[in-house]
Amino acid sequence: MTGDPSYECGTDARRRQIRGTALNGIDYVEIGTGTGELPARSVLVHFVNPVTGPVPDATHWQVEGGDRIRGIAVASVEQTAGADTLRLVLDRVGDLSWYTLRLVGTLGDVPQPPAGYDPALDLVRFLFRPGCVDVDCAPPESTVDAVVLPPVVDYTAKDYPAFVRVLLDRMALLQPQWTDREPADVRTVLVEAMAYEADRLSYVQDAGMTEGYLGTARQRISVRRHARLVDYPMHDGCAARAWVWASVLADCGSLVGARLLTGARVSNPAVTPESTVERELRLGGSLVFEVIDGPAGLVPAHNAMPFHTWDAVACALPAGATRATLRGKYPGLAAGDVLCLAATGPDEPVPDPDSTLRHLVRLRTVLVGQDPAHGLGITELVWDAADALPFALPVTDRDGHDVGRAFGNMVLAEHGETRRDASGAVAPEPLPVVPAEPPARAGRPSSYRPALSAAPVTQRPPYDPARARLLPA
Repeated sequence: MTGDPSYECGTDARRRQIRGTALNGIDYVEIGTGTGELPARSVLVHFVNPVTGPVPDATHWQVEGGDRIRGIAVASVEQTAGADTLRLVLDRVGDLSWYTLRLVGTLGDVPQPPAGYDPALDLVRFLFRPGCVDVDCAPPESTVDAVVLPPVVDYTAKDYPAFVRVLLDRMALLQPQWTDREPADVRTVLVEAMAYEADRLSYVQDAGMTEGYLGTARQRISVRRHARLVDYPMHDGCAARAWVWASVLADCGSLVGARLLTGARVSNPAVTPESTVERELRLGGSLVFEVIDGPAGLVPAHNAMPFHTWDAVACALPAGATRATLRGKYPGLAAGDVLCLAATGPDEPVPDPDSTLRHLVRLRTVLVGQDPAHGLGITELVWDAADALPFALPVTDRDGHDVGRAFGNMVLAEHGETRRDASGAVAPEPLPVVPAEPPARAGRPSSYRPALSAAPVTQRPPYDPARARLLPA
């Protein structure tokens, strides 16, 4: 397997693209096993085109990967009779896992090959022992004796009817001749009595044992008491936060402080405060979120950015990916920005509403360059390792259509809104003054219970946008 490690593609169109050109790249390798003409620790590297320039020496080759044997180095590089073939001698043989042989010119977050070599064909994955992959070549004989299975018991039974059913099922196996089930039968009485006692013990277990541990407690008061045992004051909770994609038609400034209403289906997306439309949305159950972080400016070019697959089709970003290449130059992207990698319909620059293939990443490195084969502008992205892709994201189909994109202009919104007056300043909430001696009512002192005009009240925890840019998305 060769090509850009960011993708897993179904064709080798890139080899055909550079064959016969000034560019060169790795075509495939042969691994020496010591049983044929090629000795052990030897690797024959076949290139797409003949090697005409300086031969890459041992310092330009890296062997990565391995489970038990790591740090394999290239001891020497030799030319062979074939103009497009080099022989590499390794210092040792690896284990049964996958390894990667990489041709490196410069190191960094995005390794680059030497001049004249295609960055899309600068590595190849291989095995030292083909035929013994992920299995033991000599499986041991099984010496496991027959296991006597215990009685099947439904451990999900937690109430009286379920316990009665479990006991009757067990009695049907022990005494199959008992089929009357008369209420006055002593066996029926015993079954119902045992089910009642099991139901009572189940309630005690749930009410006592469940609340007795911090990891299983269901009631807030139980969790608060557990926290007090270690002198920890439990917080009352925080507002929910969500990342929102903003699609813009023209350059605009930051959206920090803007309000977002959920579930809005209106012709004009801009809802005027205190308007009839806003009141109807609130009565319909719309929730209000307030933008607390986002880019300093939103640009249409960052709405939906396609991936560059180096002339290959049927490509996908594999699970665990931490880098990708965009088609086009995006100098406005910077380290700390958040992108959403999502599946889309064919040539539709919007996230697929029926797909769950969406993932947020926090950029760590952005490099703007170009494809040496076409002169097309590209942008290399590297994101935080904690944001590694948890699934395989399709990028292009077999017809070359884009079915996955990177969406920018992501803003962070928090549930709740700041109450402001007509001038835009935070409006104070006036409360009545507590009387010095409240009058008694029905023989009991009256309690002071103030009421807010707007409810419910949420707590907004501190948020530092500068520190957030250093954390995973």
